[in-house]
Amino acid sequence: LIITISNSGETPDVVDMVAYYQPLLDFERVCITGNGNSTLARISNIVLTHQAPEPRKYGLFDNSSQIPTMLILEKLLEEISNHPDLFKYQSIDR
Repeated sequence: LIITISNSGETPDVVDMVAYYQPLLDFERVCITGNGNSTLARISNIVLTHQAPEPRKYGLFDNSSQIPTMLILEKLLEEISNHPDLFKYQSIDR
């Protein structure tokens, strides 16, 4: 399971990482983004979107989009912990 976060859905490093895992069938790709039409959304299996505005402070950083993102992430992790049978991993003995 790979969970990625990008408000724009176009962060190059995040998109490149998910694209790397896209052909590997063992990985579910979940993204949390403010742009459901983004590159990241298109290459993810599950897309969780929010509609938070992006007011920039001093033109540099945006804190407001972090609030809905953290809420979505907390609820996702809560659901995963309540349903451990959703993800079954096999250990590899070496």
